[in-house]
Amino acid sequence: MNLTPLSYAGIAAGLGPAAGGITVRLLDETDSTNADARRLSAADARVCLCAARAQTAGRGRLGRSFFSPPDSGLYMTLAVPVTAPLDHAVGVTAAAAVAACRAVRALTGLVPGIKWVNDLWLGERKVCGILTEAVAPPDPDRPVILLVGLGLNLSTAAFPDGLRAPAGSLADFLPGDAALDVGVLCGTIARELLDILRADACFSPDTLSAYRERLLWKGCPVTCVRGNECFSGILRDVDDRYRLIVDADSGPRLLDSGEISVRLAGTPL
Repeated sequence: MNLTPLSYAGIAAGLGPAAGGITVRLLDETDSTNADARRLSAADARVCLCAARAQTAGRGRLGRSFFSPPDSGLYMTLAVPVTAPLDHAVGVTAAAAVAACRAVRALTGLVPGIKWVNDLWLGERKVCGILTEAVAPPDPDRPVILLVGLGLNLSTAAFPDGLRAPAGSLADFLPGDAALDVGVLCGTIARELLDILRADACFSPDTLSAYRERLLWKGCPVTCVRGNECFSGILRDVDDRYRLIVDADSGPRLLDSGEISVRLAGTPL
C-alpha cells in the first residue's frame, strides 16, 4: 500500500471549509495524541486537531495500550469544547465511529463495521479504536473539552502478541498498489465528525441509522462482562442513546458504555 505521509496540506485538503478556526498540530512522534490535545486545549479554547506519525504511549479504553508504530497508521485526536451534558460523550464516540467509517469508505471503498461501542472492524480484524475523554477546563467559565482520539491501522503488518482482539490494517483488504494520503484521511475524518457535532446531530435519526447499519454481530450470541458480572445473550441493536440491547436469559438488558466488554460467544474475554 502506498501511503502519502501526514502533512498539513493533506489535513487542510481533507478538512476543506471546516478548517477555519481549527488549531492543527502535526508531530513526528508524541506520547499520545490525546495527551497532546489535552495540553494544547488547556491554552486554546478553540477546536484543536492533533495528529502524529507515531505514538510511544498510545492508549485505548479501560487503560489498554494501542500499538502505534511509525508511518503505518493514523493517530489523531480532535479536541472539541462542549456545553452538552457529559453523558453525551457516548454519542460523540458513536458519531466518531460513523465519521471514520464514512471517511474510510470515501477514500478507499472499504466498508468497516462497528463493534460496540468504539471499534472499527474489517472482516474478522480490528483496524481502529476510538477513545473519548472529558477534560475540565482550568477556567470554570470555559466549556468542558472532549478529546476524541482515534488510532487507525493503515499498513501495519506485525502486531504484538497477546492483543485482546485480532488486529489488522486497511492494507490487508486493499490491492498492493492502492494509494492513500494519510493527511487527507485525517482531515476527512475530522470534517465528518465536526459536521455531526456542529449540527448537534450525535443522536439524530441519520447518525443513529448510520451507526445501526454498521453495527456488528446483530442476532449473534455474545458474552458481556461488567465488573464481576458475566452473562450471555443475543445482541439485538442499540437504542436511541447508543445503549446496547442484549436479550439475556433473565430478559432484555440495556448496556451503557462503561466498564463493559462484549465478545462473540466462544471467543476469549
